[in-house]
Amino acid sequence: MAEPLDATATPKSLKGVRTLFNSFHHFRPEVARSILQAAVRDRSPIAIFELVGREPAMLLGVVLSWIAVLLVMPTIRPLRASWRLFTYVIPLVPLLVFWDGIVSCLRVYSPAEMNALVATLGEGDSFRWEIGRTRLGWTPAYATCLVGTPNG
Repeated sequence: MAEPLDATATPKSLKGVRTLFNSFHHFRPEVARSILQAAVRDRSPIAIFELVGREPAMLLGVVLSWIAVLLVMPTIRPLRASWRLFTYVIPLVPLLVFWDGIVSCLRVYSPAEMNALVATLGEGDSFRWEIGRTRLGWTPAYATCLVGTPNG
């Protein structure tokens, strides 16, 4: 799709599962609710996966993310001189990655908050919601998942 898409007013011509990966936390509660309501209204399945969280292990990973930026930057291609400047001389890139990570971790919806969002949709039994957390491999970090499917 070449044009922007409003997740609260998805065109009927787009069929399939609506998916949001590591982005739902960018929406304020009223917009997040509208996204879920649009899926219910259109009887479209929706799947939301957030790979950030408020737990200490995830926050520690973000606190240390600037080190990863310093190590990974030389492997990015094409590597621009400005990227080196703003990574190693004026460390804006590591600072922005750190800031974005912390804000994302703090803004992510918990399963309880997601349950509260779907509880306000007022659709009764027309949709089935599965909300929970899944451990990310062997790490002490978790992904939060919301999957909504129309009944019947």
